[in-house]
Amino acid sequence: MRIKDVMKDKGLMAKDVAEIMGVTQPTVCRMVNGNITVDTLHRIANALDVPAAELLERPKQGLMYCPHCGEKIKFFKG
Repeated sequence: MRIKDVMKDKGLMAKDVAEIMGVTQPTVCRMVNGNITVDTLHRIANALDVPAAELLERPKQGLMYCPHCGEKIKFFKG
């Protein structure tokens, strides 16, 4: 996940994101550091005002993993 990178790029800390989301700072820290659901990923993306895809790791050689189930997702040029 690139959540911490995006937060840093936007100059935001966990307490700032927590305030935007209406949750506590420890809650945001758990969200960022743990396995998060797709719903939580979208909530964080909304708080950071970025598309949810921006928070995912960039695919390496056309491959990435689903943040929800961990399945491999292959990308091909079309």
